Amino acid sequence: MCENPLDMSRIWIDTDVGTNADDAFCLGLAARDTRVILTGVSTVYGDTQLRSRITKQLLELAGYSKPVITGIGHPLSPDANAVMSGTEGEGLIANRGPVDVDYPGALDKTAMGDLAVEATWTLAIGPLTNVATAFDYGVGPRRLSTVGGPNDDGPEWNWGADPLAVQRVFGSGTEIWVYPWSITSQVVLSDAQFSRLDRSSDSLCRVLADQMRRWLRVRPTLGKPPPHLAYLHDPVTLVALVEPDLIEHEPARLSIDADGSAREVSGEPNCMIARSINAAAVGDFIVDTLIAGRS
Repeated sequence: MCENPLDMSRIWIDTDVGTNADDAFCLGLAARDTRVILTGVSTVYGDTQLRSRITKQLLELAGYSKPVITGIGHPLSPDANAVMSGTEGEGLIANRGPVDVDYPGALDKTAMGDLAVEATWTLAIGPLTNVATAFDYGVGPRRLSTVGGPNDDGPEWNWGADPLAVQRVFGSGTEIWVYPWSITSQVVLSDAQFSRLDRSSDSLCRVLADQMRRWLRVRPTLGKPPPHLAYLHDPVTLVALVEPDLIEHEPARLSIDADGSAREVSGEPNCMIARSINAAAVGDFIVDTLIAGRS
């Protein structure tokens, strides 16, 4: 595995944007950091048509236009079903219509193949359904970052949403960088940072702050445990690429259980895992970059 991911700047993002607002922050950050070339976005899990509309609207607000692929809605795991809040797109998409959580979706092999060729790194910030299917098609990503891994409270949300997909991805042999909840949950949007986004003259920043506040109202209704804070889980995967000194990694070997839970085991490493983070610096970097815009 490479020692440092900084040489990777051509990014493909696979996202379940629209539920937790941190996906939107990650998309915004990718559109605003001048070192990043966003090759495209694919949407996953539940109503992927709506998630694609949300993605396009966010990129438009950022003044950025890239291909958006509507991906698979139903998990690969036979006993799993997609879960959505029903509020996705509120405050962002006009005339959005009802949320179709049972939308099956599909994955265009040619389009995914084009993304895989163009991108040097993939950020999988939703369930790994699309990524696993891309490997089945022979067009899986060369390098992958994912929010997941060991968690004291059971499987991390994305990995528990489609455990079979996680197992397939870890069986692919691709290079995987893992960002556990214990690391990403240290990055929390502060009241002062909310205020900076609110006061910004940039419409994307104001929308992101609004979307996070909406998520904080919805979060308790989905069975998420307290505290109900403005966690910025997903942007951490991108910060690790462009500001690698802020996050420390180590090689590890993970075993993935049937429910998506992950355990560290002995043996040849099959991933790099984040061990520590300068959370304050990461949070400041995210907000500073969003406000500064892309020049």
